[in-house]
Amino acid sequence: MDPSVDGRSGVPRQRRRTLSFNAQELRARYTADPEAVAQFFTAADLGVSAKLNTLLEDLGGAGNSLMAQRLRTLNNKIDQNRERIAFLEERLDVQRERLLLQFYRMEAAVGKLRSSLSALDAIQPLTPLTSSK
Repeated sequence: MDPSVDGRSGVPRQRRRTLSFNAQELRARYTADPEAVAQFFTAADLGVSAKLNTLLEDLGGAGNSLMAQRLRTLNNKIDQNRERIAFLEERLDVQRERLLLQFYRMEAAVGKLRSSLSALDAIQPLTPLTSSK
């Protein structure tokens, strides 16, 4: 029994890389040839366990698996966002300093205007000098 051929041990492969299970067919094939069924599940390269192990490694293994790649991508995105936050915080600090300086200058200008107005209010009008002839 060739473990790579569809349906040879009651576990036929489907088009979308899914498996379906027929217990009656598996029992019948096991009864007819238990060694072939065992080999189907345990063959080093083509057995179900080897293929499941490969699939699990591809999905969640420590090396270059899908999950490891996703984790690296997320970590890169986190690092990029942290850099962006630091950049924006620096820009905010510069803008805050600029606006505070502008505010202080405006306050100084308002203070000078008030001082000038006080000085103008203190000036008393002169009485006209008229000559008596």
